[in-house]
Amino acid sequence: IHLSPAVHSKRACQIQFFLYSSLLNDSLMNNIDSFISTYGVVMKKAFHRAVEFHGRSDRSEFWYSLITVIVVSFFIPLLSFIGYLFLIPLGIRRLHDTGRSGWWLAISLITIPIQFVLLLGVLSLFSFSYLDAYSFLLEEPFLWIGSTSVLYILVLMFRLLILAYHVLLVYFFCQESDPNPNRYGPPTGEDYQ
Repeated sequence: IHLSPAVHSKRACQIQFFLYSSLLNDSLMNNIDSFISTYGVVMKKAFHRAVEFHGRSDRSEFWYSLITVIVVSFFIPLLSFIGYLFLIPLGIRRLHDTGRSGWWLAISLITIPIQFVLLLGVLSLFSFSYLDAYSFLLEEPFLWIGSTSVLYILVLMFRLLILAYHVLLVYFFCQESDPNPNRYGPPTGEDYQ
């Protein structure tokens, strides 16, 4: 029997799909089932402890919750603020799990007003430059250029410090849990119970 090229390629694709699905079916379905059951248990635990600042949270609880908040915030932006508020106690518990104080997370709350003040400073320089630029530049051109440069350098340095701080936080969040009980409580991971 001679098959046309279109029928032959369709039949070859069906055979390949059958082979791949039969080879991957068991391991893939087991992995998917394992992920779904783990995800459900972890998220249930995270939601039950949504407002607890004491205790510890393992990596899976933190990262599954973070990914869930990001995905939900992408599709339902109105819930993003609530989701990020949910992550604050979870981040504190995650830091506790690595043996660190939750005050590491509070540093980011301090940087928000400082960024706002620096932004107001930059905006005031721009508004000043448009309103009174010609007369001020004619009288004191180097003073205006110097103050603008200093403010830009301060803003850039502060932003680099904030970036380094967030990289450090991600490093802390990625670290393994302390396997021993620490001052924040016993370990909560499934590996330790």
